[in-house]
Amino acid sequence: MRIKNLVKIAIVAIALIGCLFIFLFTRKSETQTVTPIKTPEKIIDAASEVAGYNKWTKVNDKPQIMDYLVRSYCAPASGLGLKNPHSDKYINVYVNSIGEDEMLTKKYPKFPVGTILVKEKLSSPDRPAPELLTVMIKRDKDFNA
Repeated sequence: MRIKNLVKIAIVAIALIGCLFIFLFTRKSETQTVTPIKTPEKIIDAASEVAGYNKWTKVNDKPQIMDYLVRSYCAPASGLGLKNPHSDKYINVYVNSIGEDEMLTKKYPKFPVGTILVKEKLSSPDRPAPELLTVMIKRDKDFNA
């Protein structure tokens, strides 16, 4: 009985490997058509939207160490010998004028369209330049549908 199961598994494995080779090495037709992707009427340049973010309202008064729970979400699987990219990192958060009131006065903010949040990731609290920026831009519900 056990040998029959092993034979079945081997046959399925060989069939899967065969399908993989056919998929990888079959010549693709040069006449295949590519459907163009529709672009939004208004092209958004996110980089220009966040330019000068460090002149916006800074949410925290000094760089904060990244919360343990938040940084644990990005932790690599144990045993791989990799370091969590957020361990011993600090953040500053900035908000533009559109979302400032919600960010600073509400426990559960509902940001209006046009709100931009920028999170700087710093390697130390006194580091002048961030090593990474994370940006959230609140768009209209139909944006780039």
